[in-house]
Amino acid sequence: MLIAPPKLMPRLLGGGAALDRFVGSDATLLSSHTPDLGGSWTNIEGANQLLSNYATAPAASDAWHSSSMDPGSADVILSADLRVDSNASRAAGLIARASDGNNLWMLNIYGGNVIIWDRVTGSFTQRASTTPGNAIADGDIIQAIAVLSGTSIRFTARGELATFTSSFNQTVTKHGLSLGTLAGAGRGNVLADNFEVFTGTSYALVAFDGDSITRGLGTSLNHSFPFQVVEQLEQLGYGRCLRVNLGVDAQTIANMSTDAAATDAFYNGSLRRNVIVVFAGTNDLYFGATATDTYNALVSYCQARQTTGWEVVVVTMLPRSSAGTPAGFETARGTVNGNIRSNWRTFADAIADIAADGRIGDSGDELDTTYYNADKVHLVDAGHDVVTEHVRNAIMTLIATQ
Repeated sequence: MLIAPPKLMPRLLGGGAALDRFVGSDATLLSSHTPDLGGSWTNIEGANQLLSNYATAPAASDAWHSSSMDPGSADVILSADLRVDSNASRAAGLIARASDGNNLWMLNIYGGNVIIWDRVTGSFTQRASTTPGNAIADGDIIQAIAVLSGTSIRFTARGELATFTSSFNQTVTKHGLSLGTLAGAGRGNVLADNFEVFTGTSYALVAFDGDSITRGLGTSLNHSFPFQVVEQLEQLGYGRCLRVNLGVDAQTIANMSTDAAATDAFYNGSLRRNVIVVFAGTNDLYFGATATDTYNALVSYCQARQTTGWEVVVVTMLPRSSAGTPAGFETARGTVNGNIRSNWRTFADAIADIAADGRIGDSGDELDTTYYNADKVHLVDAGHDVVTEHVRNAIMTLIATQ
């Protein structure tokens, strides 16, 4: 039985030190804007401001624009949803342990790469960098997450992990955003939303691993099912939850297994709960894997996450009929989903059986533009609403059994 959509409730702090949705009048400086939770912003360099309920750099500017707040802890997890630009002259990212605009850590998406920089007395040094196998395109919305603990610095975006170890500014407690526009006309090219700071261990972590549907391709920024699931858990009074979206376009289970160490790096046994939602397999079948191989890979991946300590929610596969979809896809999908339904208790802690929902899960439902994009693969907002119901309720069954 589905739980009715919750009414809005105040979000509970419980481990979350700050939250900002950047709601306000266009052109309001961030330094004059009050966050939803937490302290106040200081523009430590440049003039970040609001635009259409996002944070952005000012128009026609040639500068880094950095803003910080002080949650009172140097050891934090920072998260923001970034609208990025592949232009090598523009960047969007996070700043950490910023004593001022010239002395800080910058963790950004720059020229299509995921990079860790330090800035010491005004000079930048690149300390770590990785390039996503799935190229970043102009306008992509990507969740960026930085984890700072002691001398360890980790930065994750688009399924890639950059790491570095340093004691520079290790005790500084100011963190925030950097929106660089070094080619002029930057306003609106790089944007930030849903900035959050987590401290301590009294929150829950909910990770989402999968492909482009998990990332949110085809839906609006705050309507993807990972975003909605976490919002609704908090609104139900469950307390603060850190959302970690690991979705990558065209990702297969094999890709997820290759990146498993980066995924498991988020696991923290001291937290209230560590849940991972695994929604995968469609691309394996699309690229030619058999139903047996796809199912076995899914089982192995989920069991490995359980061994790490995660509570696993497995999600059944949806129909698709885009160009290039193999003739036997639907039969293979039915086989994999049937095996998941029969055996999920042997490799997962809960199931979100979205394929059993007659709105989106039957063969041919992908032709219904009420729920699906015209590409016959990806979901629009209404489709994500349906997935949200099932995934949220699956997680709630975990909560109810403890």
